[in-house]
Amino acid sequence: MKKGVIVSLAILTVGCAAIDYWPTDGWRTSIPEEQGMDSEVLAGLIDYIEENELNIHSVTIIRHGYVVFDAYFWPFDSSTLHDIASCTKSVTSTLIGIALDKGLISNLNDPFIEYFHDYDLNVRDEDPEPITIRRLLTMTSGLECVNVPTEVTLMRMLESPDYVQFALDLPVTHLPGTYFDYNSCGSHLLGALVANSTGISEEEFCRKSLFEPLGIDTFFWQRDPQGYCHGWGDLRMNPHDMAKIGFLMLNKGRWDDRQIVSRKYVRQATRNHTKDFGPEDGYGYQWWTYKLGTYHADGRGGQRIFVAPILDLVIVTTAGNTAEESERYEEILGSFILPAIKKKGRGSLPANPQAFALLQDRIKDVARPPSPEPVPALPQIAHDVSGKTWLLDSNLVDWKTLELEFENGSDEAFVTLTVNDSENRFPVGLDGIPRITTGESFAADSRYAGQDVALKGFWSADTFTIDFSTLGVIERGTIAFHFTADSVGVELFEKTLIGAPVMFSGTLKGE
Repeated sequence: MKKGVIVSLAILTVGCAAIDYWPTDGWRTSIPEEQGMDSEVLAGLIDYIEENELNIHSVTIIRHGYVVFDAYFWPFDSSTLHDIASCTKSVTSTLIGIALDKGLISNLNDPFIEYFHDYDLNVRDEDPEPITIRRLLTMTSGLECVNVPTEVTLMRMLESPDYVQFALDLPVTHLPGTYFDYNSCGSHLLGALVANSTGISEEEFCRKSLFEPLGIDTFFWQRDPQGYCHGWGDLRMNPHDMAKIGFLMLNKGRWDDRQIVSRKYVRQATRNHTKDFGPEDGYGYQWWTYKLGTYHADGRGGQRIFVAPILDLVIVTTAGNTAEESERYEEILGSFILPAIKKKGRGSLPANPQAFALLQDRIKDVARPPSPEPVPALPQIAHDVSGKTWLLDSNLVDWKTLELEFENGSDEAFVTLTVNDSENRFPVGLDGIPRITTGESFAADSRYAGQDVALKGFWSADTFTIDFSTLGVIERGTIAFHFTADSVGVELFEKTLIGAPVMFSGTLKGE
C-alpha cells in the first residue's frame, strides 16, 4: 500500500460503531456529511475518474452502514450482475469457514485430499508432506503455478476436460508453507472441497448458508464440466450485494442476530499469513490484507470489496480496467475516499447542501449516455465490403463467418457473426455511442452467453475497428478488420488480460 494511504488510515483510526439496522432488505442511504464525509471531495473522485478515462463501472461507499456514495457509469447500473472475478475467492473462503463452523470440515490442518476420495490421487503420493486446507487458503500449497505473462496454469486447467483432476495432478514445486504463489487452481479445489464436504453444490450451499441470510437472491456462478462452481472466479453479483459481503466481514461474521461465520474464522481469514515470504501487504484466507487491520477481496479488471474496520467503511468497485489502470485504485482511495472522511467515529459534519447537490449532479451526469458525435462519411471500402460474407479460418473465439452492413447517412452499422454455429447480429454505433445487445453470443466461451455487449466502431483507411465491452464479464478491447479485395485479417485484442492479440484471417465467400 502506498505511504499516503497508510498515513491517511493512521490519522483516521477509529473503532466500529453500533449498528442502526441490517441491510438484509436493502441499503439505506445518507448524505455524506451525516456520516462524517465531505461531498465536495467525493465529487472530485468522479472528476478524477473521467479525466483519467478510467474504465470504472461503479463505486459504492458504505459508512456506518449507510450508502453515502453510489455512482454508476453508463451503461452500467445498480442491477447489473457483474463478474466479480477473483473476489469470488473471498466468497469461497467464507464458505469454507461456514462449513468448518458446521463441522462439515473437521480441521483446516487436514490434508485437503481427504475430501477427494472419488478422484485419482496417485500424484499426491510424491508430496514432501501433506498439503492442508489451510495451505490452499493462504496460497502456500507449493503446487505448481505459472503466472507469467498471465495465469498460464489456470488457462491450462480451463482447456482440460476435468478441472478438479487437473488441479489434483499438479506437482509440488515448493515445500508447502514456505512460498506464496497466487494459485487459482488451488482456489478451485477449495470450491470443490465445499461441495464434497457439504454434499450439495457450492452454489446451493452458498445460497442457503450465506446469501439468503444476507438478503442476496440474484447471482450467477459459472460451473466447470463436472458441475463444480468456479471457486476462483466467475461469480456475478450486483455491487450492493458485494457490499453485503464486506459488511458481514466488517461485523466479524455477524448478521442481525445470527453468526453466519465465526468471529474466529473471520479474524484468521483477514490477517496476514505470509508476512515472511509473501506479497508486501500480505495475504490471509483468500483475502488480501492491508496494514492497520484493513483488507480486501480483489478481482481482475478492478473488482474490489475493501473493508476498513477502523473506519467503519466498506468500498465496492466494479470495472473493466487494464492492469495499469487498476493501479489507480490506490490514488482513488488515498486522494479522495480517505480524505473525504473528516470526522472520526459517528460524528457528523455541518450540512453543505451546495456540495451535496454538486455530488448528486455529477453522479447523474456519469449515468447518462454520452452525446452523439458527427458520423464521418463512409469510405468506398465500406460500400465494397457491405453485405458480403467472409469465411473465417479456425480461431480461438470460434467465429465461423463474418458479415458487415453499412448504409450512407446511418449512425450505426451491423456486424453478423456465426458463433457456436449460431448466427448473431449486433448493431455498432458510428456516432461514438456504443450500441448494446442483450442475449446474443459474442464468443464461444460460455461465460459470455446471454451477456450485454456494447459496440462502437470507426473506419481508418481499409480497416474497420470495433471497440467492444462485454458488460457483465469485464472483458473489453478492440477488433480490427483489415480488408483487401478478397480477404480479411482479424485482430482481436482484449485489454484486461495480459497476452498477445488473437489474430486470424478469412476469405470472401463465393457467390
